[in-house]
Amino acid sequence: MQENLGHRLEWILFVAARSLSQKHAKSRVSSILSIFEIGAGVLALTVIIAVMNGFQLGFIENILEVSSYYIRIDNAPREQPELRAAIEDIREVTAIVPFIETQGIMHGNIEAGQCTALLRGVDENAILQDAGLNKHLALVAGAFDISTSNAVIIGVELAARLDVDIGDTIDYLSISNLFANEETANSIFTVTGIFRTGYYEYDANWGFININTAAKIEGDMQRATWGIKLKNRFHDNTAI
Repeated sequence: MQENLGHRLEWILFVAARSLSQKHAKSRVSSILSIFEIGAGVLALTVIIAVMNGFQLGFIENILEVSSYYIRIDNAPREQPELRAAIEDIREVTAIVPFIETQGIMHGNIEAGQCTALLRGVDENAILQDAGLNKHLALVAGAFDISTSNAVIIGVELAARLDVDIGDTIDYLSISNLFANEETANSIFTVTGIFRTGYYEYDANWGFININTAAKIEGDMQRATWGIKLKNRFHDNTAI
């Protein structure tokens, strides 16, 4: 294999030397210009690929830190100290965030109409417990305050679509629990914070509420999904 590569390299160098050592100056100049053109094209392609990879990695980081987790435990008990303690003892684990999601229709300003949105119920101290969420969730107005049952934090694009600001109210109708419990399906929230992630899908369709409120809307006070983050997301198979 090495001998074949050596022969190929010798052949490439031989052809290149013949092209550059042509007797006619015009041919020599054309060969040199061709080499520079190919080099410039390869350089431009390399730069473009590097930039695109950077953008892609940035979006992946936002997705993992804001909406997803490295490991999930679905349909788990909301409160189970023994399980939480066992997970926290794993050296790779950096955060454990129980959450409940509900999807429905939001209505803000009368003239703005309505739109669908996904609300994630988390603990009021979730942004302090999860350093990644705290880093990638930039508050542009208000605060991450979901200490009350009717507080909601929404994305900047969603706020624009609903034409609401801090202190305004939003009518929310849960689609998932509409037929199961009509009383808890309808809620009125007060906007306490507006965030920006830089990812349009989240900024235009996401919000955060108190996990107890989300549990009442979904009609299940006992179960939740546990989101777990690691020091290195590629160590999900070796964390334990």
